Amino acid sequence: MITVEEIRLKANNFYPEVLRAAITGIPVFPKLIRSNKTLSKDFAEMNKQLKPLIASSRDGKGFGYTIQYKKVNTKLHGSQHLPDAISFELLEDYLDFTGKKKEYEHFISDSALILAAHPELKGLLLKSPLIVVANHHHWTELLKVCDWFSNAHEPGKYYMRELPISVHTKFIENQQGILRFLFDALLGATINTEEKSFEKRYHLKYEEPLIRLRVLDDALLIGGKFSDVSIPLGEFSKNPVICTRIVITENKMNFLTLPTMPATVAIWGGGFAIENLKNIPWLENMPIYYWGDLDEHGMQILSQLRKYYPQTLSFLMDFETLHLFKHYWDTGVICNAELLPGLTEPEHKVFDFLKAKSIRLEQEKISHGFAVKKMTDLFDASG
Repeated sequence: MITVEEIRLKANNFYPEVLRAAITGIPVFPKLIRSNKTLSKDFAEMNKQLKPLIASSRDGKGFGYTIQYKKVNTKLHGSQHLPDAISFELLEDYLDFTGKKKEYEHFISDSALILAAHPELKGLLLKSPLIVVANHHHWTELLKVCDWFSNAHEPGKYYMRELPISVHTKFIENQQGILRFLFDALLGATINTEEKSFEKRYHLKYEEPLIRLRVLDDALLIGGKFSDVSIPLGEFSKNPVICTRIVITENKMNFLTLPTMPATVAIWGGGFAIENLKNIPWLENMPIYYWGDLDEHGMQILSQLRKYYPQTLSFLMDFETLHLFKHYWDTGVICNAELLPGLTEPEHKVFDFLKAKSIRLEQEKISHGFAVKKMTDLFDASG
């Protein structure tokens, strides 16, 4: 026979349905509780099973579930009235039994507040009514934030810390989970759905990655003074650097020790941070040279960069360099990719070799003199 605790568990499980009914007005009660009504054939054991069940019922406490009985003739015990069905007949009985009366009242007032401010959130509340319960103490502040983003937000104008909303911005930082849930339902086409970051997704200002570059020609000094600068990504994207070629290195020390070269600017790629360089308009037609580690990941980064800028050429990422510095080979780190579509056929042969042999030649182990000569010869030939 079903126990009181099993009834309580089943009752809690359909609580979201009860909350939805408060919004839709569709009746939930009476609500039948499905149960195994098989009782022990032993009379004493049967009474033992029924006693707590009846004591916790509406008959026993004056509220809660109702036990419906039917008359059954048994061989051993004659005519008996035994449980036939268990149900909650009224909402009040259900709330008293589950102890959710106060919480339900809060839900009624909170959902009314939410829907009065933003009726378009009705679908969200019906889908996930428990979010109303979970955020009971915050709805006044949450709705102020929703109102501002719906009616006054100017994309890209504010950092989160400076939002002109009459709630503390720490509240917004701490409530990003529920705000994301609400904003996705409220803000529609204005959301940058490709972004996971809260600031980027909802067009707030954010701390941008810094692009570090070195000018390798004194005639191109930034502001006439600076050769090595870091520039916020947005500013870097909008303000072309005057030069005739770009050299991107994965390793910082190689970036710092690149030689003087006419009309050339170097960028520190920083491994997979190379992603920061995508979608830079003024790089689209710029000659670009990439120098990375001779390992699986270095070749993967080259392939990635070439997706952004197909004109990219590799530098010192070939079999000649690999075998010349064979004495510096280390064990490589496995790359899950089998095919890198951004590579040329010779580059892919290098990648396959590195992968098969699990080899890594770090670019800083290539002698500086060799690298400088190769780079000078390359750029002298290309003009």
